[in-house]
Amino acid sequence: MSGFKIFKAANVEEAVEMAIRLKKSGEYNLFRGQVSDWPPHSSLFRLETTNDEKKLLDHNNRVDRFYQWLQLTPELQTLAKDENASQVIAIMQHYGIKTHYIDFTTDPAVAGFFAGDTPVVPTEGNSCIYCLNSDDLFDQWEIYKKLDLRQDAIMEMIHVDVSNLWRLQSQKGVFVCCNYNWEIDYPMDKIVFPYSGYPSYPPKEIIYPIHKSPLEQLLDQYFANEASVETYEMMEEFFSKLRKQGQYAEIREITPMDKYLYADAFNDASSLNDHPSWNDFSLASWNIVSNEIFDETVGTFETIVLKVGAKDAELSNSIRFAIKQVLARNDKQRTKAIEWVFKNLPSHVNEKQLKSQFNIAWNGMRRLPYSDEEIATCMANIFLLLAQLKKENPLSNQLEAAHSSLFGANIRIGFTVQDYSGSIGFASIELLNEAMRHDLPQLVTEKYSSYLGNPKEIFRIIYNTRVLFDFQKLKRIFVEQLIPTQIVGERSPIIFNLARVIITGNP
Repeated sequence: MSGFKIFKAANVEEAVEMAIRLKKSGEYNLFRGQVSDWPPHSSLFRLETTNDEKKLLDHNNRVDRFYQWLQLTPELQTLAKDENASQVIAIMQHYGIKTHYIDFTTDPAVAGFFAGDTPVVPTEGNSCIYCLNSDDLFDQWEIYKKLDLRQDAIMEMIHVDVSNLWRLQSQKGVFVCCNYNWEIDYPMDKIVFPYSGYPSYPPKEIIYPIHKSPLEQLLDQYFANEASVETYEMMEEFFSKLRKQGQYAEIREITPMDKYLYADAFNDASSLNDHPSWNDFSLASWNIVSNEIFDETVGTFETIVLKVGAKDAELSNSIRFAIKQVLARNDKQRTKAIEWVFKNLPSHVNEKQLKSQFNIAWNGMRRLPYSDEEIATCMANIFLLLAQLKKENPLSNQLEAAHSSLFGANIRIGFTVQDYSGSIGFASIELLNEAMRHDLPQLVTEKYSSYLGNPKEIFRIIYNTRVLFDFQKLKRIFVEQLIPTQIVGERSPIIFNLARVIITGNP
């Protein structure tokens, strides 16, 4: 068993170098950085020791919701199978849902990052890097099992590669699964030092990658929903207290119309079916999920050289041309998380913001069956919108005005996908009317015929995306306007996969 050694360092960087030496010597193979040297218990164990029944129930409900979401999301349904439980728990652990997993890393530099990762600087105590020899730990655990000690305790080493969980891959993460206070049996060796902030390497964008994998984009959708659920529960709890005090307080829930349409507005609502363009054959390629390895996917740079003094419209065309040429020269580029670099970018465009938004658009579209032309057009339009924004005005007002000047009269619309997460963007009234099914005038009753040509009014009687729209024509709006305005408007989540959209209408 470990002799419970305590090493001392002057700061985090010295501690990392010490951990590297200890790893090279073979003394330890796993490391865990902490801002304070509290016992390394699992988050779920800490919750369980509170004996707070409400918090435990809330946690169990949260886990149930997560599994339900996996089952509702076609790309992730296989994760919900029993044999993939360790992958699901790893995802939950990385996204703040309490588990019995305890994070470790094989990379001392990563441990050093987490020893500095806090918004509140500690004023006392030490930061630390815990050092673990996993072979020694489990040799001791085998002895405990033979002696039949800690009968209800769990101690497992979890090496799991979760497809497209880039956070886990970039952090070189592994887990110890433990449901009790294991420090009473196996106090870990550690390097202690005064809190000294982040080390000079690695930067935060490596630990929490700025590029997002397909899984991480879907998780953004889930946690946007989860935030809504938590807000609703907080409001219900607050209103319940008001009611107990004798005050009037209630939450009114809006019930969606059957099949997301108002039957009385149509001549024969029972015969309304999905537009033929939403057939399974056409949508099959939108359901494919590729597995990408973080280290193999990131790290590619492409430079776009812009003409000095050119107008925004000309620069937009240059960007569109450049992106298409990048893709034409190498058909493997769409498997890479490209970092876009600009030369001669005009001063009125925020370069950091443009790079970030290009990263989002590129990673959101490149894996889906959008054409190279569509991707290039979307990114060029992001540039145009961003170039028009004026910092002194509120962003929402700016964006609406910028979109209107580029695409004509517009409306703000919302759209929801199968897991009921959604987003909002701007779309031109002209293109929305063009994208609606051509036989709509024959389907609507005379009473509601005045709604035709006015998307806002039409959305009052039907917001079923598949019934109302032609897929290909709506895809054009997504590419040219809805994806760009989501990104420039800094929406969260951002919906890229049109095949997943079930509701489109007034937000």
